[in-house]
Amino acid sequence: MKAFRRYNITVCANLMFGFDADTDATFDHTYHFIKTTKLVPNPYVLTPYPGTPLYDDMVRHRRLLHTDYTKYTAYQTVFRPTNFSPEDLDKSFTRFFRRVYNVPNILRRFFSMLKWRSPVGSFFTQLAIMRNSLQVRYNVRHGILPYY
Repeated sequence: MKAFRRYNITVCANLMFGFDADTDATFDHTYHFIKTTKLVPNPYVLTPYPGTPLYDDMVRHRRLLHTDYTKYTAYQTVFRPTNFSPEDLDKSFTRFFRRVYNVPNILRRFFSMLKWRSPVGSFFTQLAIMRNSLQVRYNVRHGILPYY
């Protein structure tokens, strides 16, 4: 992380929730990791896409909720998770989104990535990321997922 920050590289974290070992504690641990490291989070729900081993396994164990592939967006649960109901996984996922995209966390990420050695480029890059984060926050608060 230090090397990325030294060279003014913003690091995004693609996060996947819904694995068989995941619990509510997974969301809490991941939230604290994102808050501490100030990474830009990109969370997703595990999605078994057709043609993948995961999909084949879900079919074999009768865990798919449906095959309406228009809903296979990686932002909603389309299978029966092990430690959640599908609705509870969706609620925990949305709650996580709201936590990592609250205003204090958005500002924390913004100010932590500003580099005073190259203030103009750094400022505008971080401003664009902050603007996107605020849009994500708005969309999540209004029940709009996926957010792009």
